[in-house]
Order: sequence, then C-alpha cells, then structure tokens
Amino acid sequence: MMNRLLSSLAEVCAEHPLDKKYLIVPSFQIGRQLGDGLAAAGASWVNLHYLTLPALAEQVAGPELAAKGTRVISGADALSLVDRIFGQHKDAGRLGYFGRVEATVGTIRALQASISALRMAGLKSGALDPSSFINETKGREVVLFMRSFEEELEKANLVDLPGVYELASKIVAACRKHRAGHRPGPEERELFIAFRERPLGAIERQFLLGIAGDNLVLLPQDPVFGLVRPRRLWDQKAAPAAAAPAAPDAGAPLFSWLFAAQDAPGMPPALLPAGAAIDIFSSVGPTNECREILRRLLAGGIPFDEVEIVHPPEPTYPSIMHALAAKSGLPIALADGLPVAFTAPGKAFFGLLEWLKHDYLVSDLCALIEAGAVALPRGDGAPAISPLKASRYLKRAMIGWGRERYAERLRALLPESGNSAECSPDIDDELGQAPPPPETGPELRSLVAFIEEILALFPAAGDDGKLDYAPLCRGAADFVDRFSAVRGDLDAAARALLVSRLRAAAEFKAGTLKPTAVFERLENLADGMRVGASGPIPGSLHLSSWRTGGFSGRPVTFLVGLDQGTFPGAGIQDPVLLDEEREKISASLGTSAEALRENLWAMAGMLAGLRGRVTLSFSSYDIIEERPSFPSSLILQAARLLAGDRSLDYSALARLIPEAHGFLPGAPADTGASRSGAVRAVDETDWWLANLAPGGVLKDGLDAVKENFDLLSRGIFAKERRDRPKVGEYEGKIRVDPGEVHPLHNRDIVVSASRLEQLARCPFGYFLRYVLEVSPPEGLERDQARWLGALDRGALLHDIFAGFMRAVKKSGEKGGVRAAKHAPVMKQVTDEVIRRYLADIPPPSECVFEQERKEIEQAAAVFLKSEEEREDRGEPLLFEVSFGCGKGRGGRAAAGGEERLEEPAVLDFGGGRALRLAGRIDRVDRVGPGLYRVIDYKTGSYSKFEEVKRFGKGRALQPALYAVAAEQILRKLGIDRTPRIVSSGYCFPTHKGEGNDVMVVGFDPDKGGDKFKAELKELLGLLLGALENGHFVVNPLGEGTDCEYCDYGPVCGGTAAREAAKAKKDANPEVFELFEKLKDYD
Repeated sequence: MMNRLLSSLAEVCAEHPLDKKYLIVPSFQIGRQLGDGLAAAGASWVNLHYLTLPALAEQVAGPELAAKGTRVISGADALSLVDRIFGQHKDAGRLGYFGRVEATVGTIRALQASISALRMAGLKSGALDPSSFINETKGREVVLFMRSFEEELEKANLVDLPGVYELASKIVAACRKHRAGHRPGPEERELFIAFRERPLGAIERQFLLGIAGDNLVLLPQDPVFGLVRPRRLWDQKAAPAAAAPAAPDAGAPLFSWLFAAQDAPGMPPALLPAGAAIDIFSSVGPTNECREILRRLLAGGIPFDEVEIVHPPEPTYPSIMHALAAKSGLPIALADGLPVAFTAPGKAFFGLLEWLKHDYLVSDLCALIEAGAVALPRGDGAPAISPLKASRYLKRAMIGWGRERYAERLRALLPESGNSAECSPDIDDELGQAPPPPETGPELRSLVAFIEEILALFPAAGDDGKLDYAPLCRGAADFVDRFSAVRGDLDAAARALLVSRLRAAAEFKAGTLKPTAVFERLENLADGMRVGASGPIPGSLHLSSWRTGGFSGRPVTFLVGLDQGTFPGAGIQDPVLLDEEREKISASLGTSAEALRENLWAMAGMLAGLRGRVTLSFSSYDIIEERPSFPSSLILQAARLLAGDRSLDYSALARLIPEAHGFLPGAPADTGASRSGAVRAVDETDWWLANLAPGGVLKDGLDAVKENFDLLSRGIFAKERRDRPKVGEYEGKIRVDPGEVHPLHNRDIVVSASRLEQLARCPFGYFLRYVLEVSPPEGLERDQARWLGALDRGALLHDIFAGFMRAVKKSGEKGGVRAAKHAPVMKQVTDEVIRRYLADIPPPSECVFEQERKEIEQAAAVFLKSEEEREDRGEPLLFEVSFGCGKGRGGRAAAGGEERLEEPAVLDFGGGRALRLAGRIDRVDRVGPGLYRVIDYKTGSYSKFEEVKRFGKGRALQPALYAVAAEQILRKLGIDRTPRIVSSGYCFPTHKGEGNDVMVVGFDPDKGGDKFKAELKELLGLLLGALENGHFVVNPLGEGTDCEYCDYGPVCGGTAAREAAKAKKDANPEVFELFEKLKDYD
C-alpha cells in the first residue's frame, strides 16, 4: 500500500510519462528507495531522475567552476578556514567580544555553523547590520569573520555550498534571459519535483524556483494535524501534484492524528486499516532495546528484509546492531553507515592520536598494536611479528615515553648490543633487572626499522612546544595509508576516506598550534566520518535515521530511541547567533524553537507515511549513568491514540506499557518463547538465559554449563573444592617432584634471599613466581605526579651510595666520612647518577623532576650524616659484590671494588646436600683485624625491620645469608683466609629511614656463631619442607601490608584469600603449622 508521497509521485509519472523528470531528494539513497517503491507498486517511472539539490547546483555551476579552476570547499576544510581566520584576528588583537574565548573545536564549530547559516540565508557581510546583535561589538566581529571568510575563499579560488547555489542561480537566470520568448517543445520539457514538507534555506529555494520556473511540482505527504506548520516549508498555496487536505480528514492514517488526538474520529480500532498493528515497549538500555527487536522478529518468523529500524541520528543504535551482527552473523544494511572508529584504519588513527597526545607513551602504542589495527613488519623474510610479541618487545625495552627513546632502547635488546642481563634470573630479580630476553635479532631489527619509519612521519614539537598542523596531518595520512590493517571493503573505504580528509586538511596551513588544539582538531576531523552506507538490501535488516528513514516501503517498522532526552531535542540556542538576533537579521534564519517545530513535523510526517506494523520503543533506564530515563512526549501521544484516552498522562502511561525488556530474552511475564513456541533467542547468550531463567526465575544451570564449557567446568570444580573444609590442590596443597622445585635436591636451582623470604611471607606467592614462573607485566607506567617508582628510586640511591663510597675509598683518605668535607663529592656522584637515570627513565615534567631531585639530594645528605655519626666506622672494603652470576658472567665490572662472582655461595646441609645462594651485597666493611661487617641499604621505611633480632620470622633472612656469603667471598677474593663476620644487617640512610641501622650479630664462631648457623639451617629446613611437602598455601597469619604490596593479589584474591586460609587453619594443622613455627624465629 503506497503512502501519499509515493502515490503523488506515481500520479506525476503517469501524467508526464515521456517528460524528463528530476526528483529532488534529500539523498540519492532515498531517491533509489522511492524508485523501488514505484516499481513494487507497478507504477511507471520512465525518465525519472533523482538528484540532491547540491548535486543539481554543482551540475549547473560545474563547467564554470572547472573553467576557473575553482574548488568546492568541504565542511572540514571550511572549519579549518574559520579556525585560521579566528586565530589571525585574535593574535592581531582585533577581537573584543570574542577575544575572551579560547579557540577550541567547539568554538570554531559554532562560529562556522553561524557563518554557514547566514550564507545559506542569502546574506553576505555587507548586508549585516551590527546593531541587529545584542552587542554591537559582537556584531562588528561577526561581520569581520564573514568578510574574512568571503575574502579567503576568493583569494584561494574556493567556493562553499552557498557560493555554488549563488553561481548556479546566476547561470540559470542568464540562461532564462537568453531564451526569453522561447517555448520549449514536448521533447524539451523538464519537470522538477520536490517534497512539499522539506524545509529549505532562502538560497536553496531561490535556486530551485529559478531553475524550475513554472515546471515545479511539490509532492504532498500524508497530513499532519495538531502542529504549527514550520515557516521554512513550502507555502500551502503552492501547486502540488495532488491536493493535500488542510483540514482533518477522517480517512487520514492514524499517525496523522498523533498531535490532534482530541480531533481523531472514533476509537482506534476504527482507524486501524486491516493488517496494521501498532505497539509500544520499553527496555533496560539501548542494547536490550535492539535485542528485543531481534527477539520479536525471530519469534514471529518475520523476514529481515521486510523490516526497517529507524533510529536517532547518533551512531549508538547502528553501533549496537553492528556488534550484534558481527557476533551472530545477522545481515544488516546501514543507511548512515558506521563510524570509522569501528574499522581497523579508524582504530589505527584514533590510537595514533592517543600515542602522540601522550608524548609517545609506549603503553598506548602497545594497545594499538595488540588491537590488530596496524600491519606489523616482517623480519628479514620471516613471517610478520605477532602483535603480542611486538608489544612484549616494546615493554621489555623500558621505553616509557618520548619519541627519541624508541630506537635506542629497542637496539639495547639486540644480542650484539652487549646489554643482556648480567646475572642469573634469580639474582636479576633481586637486582631489579629483567631476565635475558629470548628475542631474535631479525625480528627486533625489523621492529626498530618499523618504529623509525613511523616516527619519521611526524614533526617534533618546536622550542615553544607547539606542533605544525599541516605536516602532522600529512604524517597521519601516510600512517593510515601505509600501516593501518585492511581486512575487507569496509576497512578499505575507511582508509581511503581518512587519507583523503587528512590530506585535504593539510592543504589548509593552520600554522603551529598548542598540542591540545592540534589533537582536538584531528579528533574532530574524523568524528563524523562514516563508511559502509547502504540502501535496503534483499535479505537484510535495514537501519536508517530519523532524517533518512521511512522511505523503504517495508511493511514492518521499528522506531527506537524515543526517550525524553533524545526526541524532540533540547532546543538549545546557537551560541553565536541567538534567536533574538536571528529574528532581527532575517526571517530566513531559523530559531531554536523553529528547529524543534521542524523536528516534530518531520517525525510526525514520517510516522503518518508509514504503512503496516509500527512499533515505538525507548530505553527506560540508563545503565551507564545508573538512573531511570523517561519516554518522549511522542510516546505519550501515541499511547493516547492507542488507548482512546485523550487525557492519558505519564503515570497512566507507565501502567499501560509492559515491564521493561532486559537481559532475559523472554517477555517479562512469559516463558521465553512466543505463543507459537519459538524461542526468542538472538544468540548463544540469549539461548542460555532463556533456558536458565524461564519466566524470569533463574534456575540452577551449573550441570549444563559444566557439560558444555570445559574451562568453566574446571573453574566451577576448583571453586567447589575450595569450599570444602580440607585444603586441597586448588589452594596450594599439591604433589610435587622435589627434584623439580627443591634446591637441596636440584643443584641447578640457585636461590636468593628475597626468594626464600617470599616463601616465608606467602608460599602461594612463591608458587606463582618461582614454580609457575608467572611474572607481572613489564614496562614503564607514566605517572604525571611521579618520576621514579619505589624500585627505581631504591636502585638510584643504591648507585649513589656505592658510587660515593667508592670515590671516598679511591681517594685513600683516612678518618671516615665527614659531611662538610665530602658534600662536594656526594653532589658530583648524585648528579652523575641522576643524569644516567634521566636518560633511562624520562620524567613526566620538569616540575616533578626537580621535586624528586630535591628528595634524592635530601636522602644523600641523610646518608652523609649517618656515615659521619656511625660509631664503628671501620674501613669500607667492597661495594656491590654480586655472587651466583652464572658461568661466563663473572669478573671485575668496574673500578673501585665492584665484583661479579660466577659461583654461588654455598650453605652446606650435610649428606651431600647444599643450598646455593645468589645475590648482591651492597657493602662490606673491615671493622678490625679479620673482622667484617655486611651492610645492605634500605630506602624504605625502618618500622618494618625494627623488631628484627635474627631472622624476622623468616622474612629477614638476608643478614644471615649474606653473612655466610660474605665469608666465602672474602676468601675467594684473597682478602682474608679466615674472615669473621661480626654483624650483618640493614642501613636506612634516607629521610624515611631516619638514618637508622638494624644489625644482626652472633655470626662470629667465637661468640656462638655455630649455634646461630645451626638455627639458620633449621629455619631454612622448615621453609624448604613446604616445598618438599607441596604446601604452597596462602599465609593465614600474614601482615596487613603483605597483600597490599603483592603483585599476585589479583590472582589469589588478596586479603580475601588470607581470610579464607585463616578459616581453614584449625582444620588443616599439618598444612599451616609452618606459620606457627616461624614465630619462634624472630
């Protein structure tokens, strides 16, 4: 059944079968749909051509424009031009009213829209009166902007759309004057057919009237009653193709009465034509709104190509439907296309902007690569590097941010660089160094070349921190063109569109801008871009917006997104041209109130023209904002018509509309199946929910889940086991081969003090780190308020203290450290170490760097003071001695006493069993003949070690283990054949540590050292027994901060896991007895 618009067009075609007919349409897509509608109705449309008005104007003006070499400016180019004009006038100090406004994208967009509105109304700068504005200064500046825009167009030989209309009108007028008196023959007659109910600007209307003359035919639509007719529509007196009723007509479609329910004749059943149906529903969020539509179609057995979904102009609903289609294989066609951000080139472009915006932050680049948005290089003929591997290389390189760091840091990973890790993996952990990476040279060299090629595309910021906009646009265009991934036609179209827009933007040399302004403009450039626009396709669901919908002629229509905040809109005034000013300047300028009227009229007209089944829907709850949303007034008007109750209010409406459709696929009151028994499941998720929650009541579906999903089944099984009172394998009680995990059974296992302390602190954490070898993600994280993390700052201070003590030792001075005397030496060492770390880790800002520099210098001053006040100064002998480095990695590494020993230290347990130790001793002092002290610097808080007397309940094993190691090191280096360690412990030479020492004594054999060593072995035996027994459980007696600072909290559950272990402690004494016994080893 044809609507009034289509039947009127059919009448015109029937009356003028041979005349050339130009149908003026809002888009070519709509023209094709109308042609298909005529064909489907059996109506002839011979010699009917459809054109948009801009296309017709360009067709008329095109030859002259081409002859002059004039180019039509795009909307994006016009925005750039206005941006440049605004900046020039502001920099020159010509702006008073607008001078206080920042040149943001929003400001420039509003200004460009106002200039365009004035020009579409046929106004030029010379015709504007500044006194028409509420502020004359503002008026003069708007005139200035208009005049500059006109001059810039002329200077650059450009023309905008109003200029095209103006030129086309002049050409048409000249042709008419030239052919005055000529009467065209039948074969020359041309009809111009336009929509009566489409608003036109003054310059558009002037052109159309000029070219059509007496041959203009206006097509009416189905009538709309009860609304004020917008003034930009055609006058009712203009001759239509078929008369449209001006007064209420009893034969008009139901929706014609939407805003005149009080005048609707009879009750709704009398108004509904046979086979028609109207419905209203609500949903919990737009996603469930889309799902409910698909559920209804599936349950009703409605073919997709009989359905049109009309949505708000924003991309929300097309994006949701696209995601559902990608997941389920649903065939859809999008009239407005899809935002480029959904394509691989779009993701590459927006990801690139994030990377550039954050000063080449490596985590942004890794995210871009891992998303698969860029095509990675091939390594010397090998297959392309996988995204995860490329990302891993970038994180391992410890780049952080800054374009100059990429090549240097990546090259440092190459095998030939000589920068591989210096010690065994275990000691590397203790020293804060990464284990030797397993990458190969060809892949890394290929990645370095790839990164360098990308970086070469983008100009560095100038000395003033500003960026040159045009080269950046060209670089972005080349990046998208050369490096974005393309997996299909949609990606290819997105790449072509982005590249062309970016290269066009580069032609408008905007000069240098602040980075924020540059990236804001680039984001804005691509924001409105869409690709993949299509008319209705056989076999596919068709989606169109409110502005383009209702022309497909499909018998089933869903109108979505009809909530109060979306339709008819807020009616916000133009921030540059206020309504009051528009009314004074020209009647052709629409106001915000007029825009609302046009929206309402267009929507009512579209609804009146729909035939068949119509369903209106809205989201009743905003899931993101977690608040209710309410229906549009249009829903209320429709409900009044359907209920036959003209006094229906919103409270009654809420009772009338069924419960909102949510995540469960069944209607709220039914079993998840339609009356015919068909399940309303859109995809696998819906199917599961329908079967797990029939009638909205969730039933136990664990057995079905376990049967169908192996990984989930394993997880459920593990949870069930963890819920038992006895500790089992899913809580860390496992069977292990001691030969694999026990260092007394496996000579290849070399342990560090920190590794054994981890075993005492939390065996489960030990299991994850050292048995499963699970490591936290690598890479530098940018913190705007911090330069160095705790580990990096600790390493830096260690280097400063060691460097200073080496310098003092090298000088040969006696008498120990004197703060006043040695302050210059300390400053020199501190500055040198800070420079080295600055090259490795860039600070987020100069301010943050200076603040942390002061804190580091304060720590150095505390160190000087603590050394000066040390009672038993002794003779500093060795610094940063690494042991257990592994074969081929020993030897003297630097002047001043730093040593690296290949062999580990050994703690003999008898019976051929020995514990092999690796680590690094910060400092060894000689405190008397054959007597030595071991010092380890701690840069954190002193309070955690305050109670340590010997072993700190297994958490402070380092003093004892380093005492054992130091004896062996002194012998191996030939310093002393019979050394005796009299004390070993921690020094806290920072402001936080207050210069305190925590020293453990009792190592000297003459003072009970053998007993001490026996207790150490006893304690180590307890800890290693956990490995032998496979008791890798969470420590139920852990301290408050253990879980807070543990890398594995997200894996085990942190404090919750500790509480669960505490609840099982009494029922599993054999598993948890270790932690009670550790209390005896303070």
